[in-house]
Amino acid sequence: MAIVVAGLGITFGLWWSYFIMPSGPVLERYRSRAFGWGYGHILIYGSIAATGAGLHVAAYLSEGHTVVGVPGAVSAVAIPVLIFSISLFTLYTWLLREFDPFHIGLFLGTVLALVAAMALAYGGASLGLCLLVITASPAIVVVGYETIGHRHQAEALSRILGPRA
Repeated sequence: MAIVVAGLGITFGLWWSYFIMPSGPVLERYRSRAFGWGYGHILIYGSIAATGAGLHVAAYLSEGHTVVGVPGAVSAVAIPVLIFSISLFTLYTWLLREFDPFHIGLFLGTVLALVAAMALAYGGASLGLCLLVITASPAIVVVGYETIGHRHQAEALSRILGPRA
């Protein structure tokens, strides 16, 4: 059950995190940024697919069909989620051509959740608990954006796109 909850939570969290990025308005104004934005999606899509594969490994482990062990299964999910986060924050910075210190806090929070999941796995915690901790990683971005980050983003968009009519 924890694998299903974590899988849904991770999927929803990655989806929401991705759609926080203001791609449309920025690419409409600055079409020259589309090349880097487009090719950056190779890592985004690859990490999403790898996250699904990692969840598949976790499901196999819970059924006893693999010898990977909890640390291996947790790594198979945590590493792709980390790659997604790195790619997402890099694409955001590429699009806006502006560095927001608030993003450091969000990024460190996501990394901390993933490191905590790995530490728990190597410490002998259950697979379900570790996956639920991984689920917190994209949730940190979502909560950070919905509470404070949306104002940072609006200010940044106002600076680079001008006041909206």
